[in-house]
Amino acid sequence: MKIWHDDVRPPPEDWVWAKNNDEAKDIFAVYGDEVVAISLDHDLGAKPEDGLYARGLSEDNGLKLVDWMIETGNLPAEIIIHSWNPVGAQRMWAAFYYAGVPALVEPYRV
Repeated sequence: MKIWHDDVRPPPEDWVWAKNNDEAKDIFAVYGDEVVAISLDHDLGAKPEDGLYARGLSEDNGLKLVDWMIETGNLPAEIIIHSWNPVGAQRMWAAFYYAGVPALVEPYRV
């Protein structure tokens, strides 16, 4: 199973959509070791009707999910950061890096 963590942009084919951190955590809780990949967004809280370029303004963000993943050991083999927020993406990558977990920053393309 692959998790697509993003509030507005739809997932690629064969990815399960988690629109917020709680949904991603629920998927990990149910599927655990079956999660082989996750692609992460930083800014959360936008609504789909705001459009693909909407910036989420929630206090909940991808870095908080990254911290939770590291703390709980929910670390799939493939970790991608696709956020359009370069500062947020760098912070997420750095958290994985300092935890010794490889992650790839890949700009999302529409």
